[in-house]
Amino acid sequence: MTNNNLKVSDNKDIESLELAEIIDSSGIQRLMDDFFKLTNIGVAFLDLRGNVLVTTGCPDIPEKARHPGVFQVSTPSMDDIPENPRHPGAFRVSTPSMDDIPEKARHPGAFRVSTPSMDDICSKFRCIHPETSKYCTQIDVDLSIGTDPGTFTSYQCKNNIRYIVTPIMIGEKHVGNLFLGQFLFDDDPEELELLREQARSSGFDEEQYIAAYKSIPRWSREKVNTVMNFYTKLAQMISSLSYSNLMLAKSTEESRKLAESMEHLIEGSPDGIIVIAPDGTIERINSAANKIFEGRLLAGKISDFSFSDAASTDITISRKDGANSFLEMHKCEIAWNGDRATMITLRDITEQKRAEMKRENLQEQVIQSHKMEAIGRLAGCVAHDFNNMLGIILGYGDNLLEELNPTDPLQECVAEIVNAGKRSAALTRQLLAFSRKQTMKLGLVDINNILRNLEKMLRKIIGEDIEFVTTLAEGLSNVEVDLGQMEQVIMNIVLNAKDAMPKGGKLTIETANVELDKQYARDNFDVIPGQFVMTAISDTGCGMDNDTKTRIFEPFFTTKEKGKGTGLGLSTVYGIVKQLQGYISVHSELKKGTTFKVYLPQASAKPPLKDVRTEKYEINQSGENILVVEDDPALQKLCARMLKGLKYNVTTVTNGSEALILMKEKEFRPDLLLTDVVLPGMGGCVLADRLRKIHPDLKVLYMSGYLDNMLVEHGVSDAESQFIQKPFNIDDLSKKIRLILRGK
Repeated sequence: MTNNNLKVSDNKDIESLELAEIIDSSGIQRLMDDFFKLTNIGVAFLDLRGNVLVTTGCPDIPEKARHPGVFQVSTPSMDDIPENPRHPGAFRVSTPSMDDIPEKARHPGAFRVSTPSMDDICSKFRCIHPETSKYCTQIDVDLSIGTDPGTFTSYQCKNNIRYIVTPIMIGEKHVGNLFLGQFLFDDDPEELELLREQARSSGFDEEQYIAAYKSIPRWSREKVNTVMNFYTKLAQMISSLSYSNLMLAKSTEESRKLAESMEHLIEGSPDGIIVIAPDGTIERINSAANKIFEGRLLAGKISDFSFSDAASTDITISRKDGANSFLEMHKCEIAWNGDRATMITLRDITEQKRAEMKRENLQEQVIQSHKMEAIGRLAGCVAHDFNNMLGIILGYGDNLLEELNPTDPLQECVAEIVNAGKRSAALTRQLLAFSRKQTMKLGLVDINNILRNLEKMLRKIIGEDIEFVTTLAEGLSNVEVDLGQMEQVIMNIVLNAKDAMPKGGKLTIETANVELDKQYARDNFDVIPGQFVMTAISDTGCGMDNDTKTRIFEPFFTTKEKGKGTGLGLSTVYGIVKQLQGYISVHSELKKGTTFKVYLPQASAKPPLKDVRTEKYEINQSGENILVVEDDPALQKLCARMLKGLKYNVTTVTNGSEALILMKEKEFRPDLLLTDVVLPGMGGCVLADRLRKIHPDLKVLYMSGYLDNMLVEHGVSDAESQFIQKPFNIDDLSKKIRLILRGK
């Protein structure tokens, strides 16, 4: 009875739909035709425009005949009736002429049962007369008012003809009417005299008028009530079904729009979206998710990949190229195609994660750099104080060895003391190397030449079970380094690699000219962009975990067994490289091996510094005067003893103020000032400057347990010729003083 194919479009609201769009006219027509066979009572369905959608018992009615009972929602007034309407229900602004009326005008309520002229009373008489047509028009007014859904209104017009109507509603909207009209009850009197009077007053032929009246069908009141009860319920049912159908159509349309919106949302989302059925089958995967998984989820189940059970978390997946993608995942339950499903949204945060990892790496580098700097300062301070004590031990030890008879039983004991002191001095040099405070004799060096010279020794050190390969770049730039210390860097890393391959392996050394650009510098905290010479030393050993890798340059840290390492080898490497304004990186994987890369700045062409070598100390024959300024009493006493042993005239003081008084007030004029760099109150450099104002020809030799960096901080610029490192022996002191006094 209703249109099951009804569609509600975007630009047409339910309220604006016509009755013809809502009901199944052909279906209702078949039903009414069958009902007519039982009752012989016709009926019509009309919309509010007067269009006849269904009619039965009246085969001659035109498809769109106008009827006086075109029931409008608004109530027309009698003033709206034209003076000479051609049809009582046609409310026209202009008055049509009689020529406009069709020859055989029909009325939708003129249900012809058996007599072909049953509607003649209207079509040939009352509808064409201006006065009687008003009675038909009155039906429009009266039947348009006050008929509630589920009820019907019966009306007898002034022409004595009866009509019945029941409304068809959609929700609360009146959209049409079920109409039963132009009949008489079987007990209605004929009133022939009234009919004759009507004919005479209207100018109709009396006999023809009465004949037309008698052609109107007559039904019993009981039959009409029974039929109308059925029609009323039918109208209600049509109204209810139509409304339900409309709501269903609207819901279907909304569902379709929602599905379209959902599809657009899913497919257009920059995030990956996957919809998974309860059995794990993938119901939907959008383009973004397909791109993330590189097409591997187009077929199959989600179980092919591992997802966390958490509602929100970060996950990592492996790409086809072996790299990892980092994803932010969210899960929620949704309704999907009438069933429950799980929707997973995936946001690619790989770049964000990489940026975070870079920031964390830089932060770790900063922390590590500060830690190494703090350890370096501590190591330098310890080495300085330790050097002072070693100076005393070695100085007096050497003095005893000089004075003891070779056959004296104490000779061997003193020799052991001196040897232990020298080993301790070697440890302090490593600490100083780590703290970047050791003396360097810089010169232009080709790293390739160092490696060629060391190759034979390195092969012996690593053993025959380790394959040794070198790949040396042609045209390698020079670097400005201390030759001995650069050899130490290579040796220490190679020894570390050997220990990482106890069962053999492969050792590879490569060199190359490289550029560390701004991007590399941004990713590595202490790197300055520029041109570098790279020396890479790789092994296929056991590798290191991250915790070990972050500590390998710390002094005294070692993974070796007790007694098999001091833990200073790589810390020495670190200090030397840093002192040369270089950079060292480490890449290591457990069970795969380790690669150390040493980057040293490419050097400009300039002649290397000379390595001055002299013979064993000689006894002074000239008796020069030397002023010693040392705040440590034991070292002061040792220096005086050594210098007197070399036949110099020695005067000692403990600070700069005493030295100034000695030269100003007592007019003492020494040939050489031997002073500690760091003194209480007045540093050695400041003291030397002030003394030279008194004695311009004064020559100076600085001594300290600190080294190059500390000397520069205290104003000593020519450390190569004016500095001696503590601890020193009498040979070192003799050579240095003789060079200075001779003006070399």
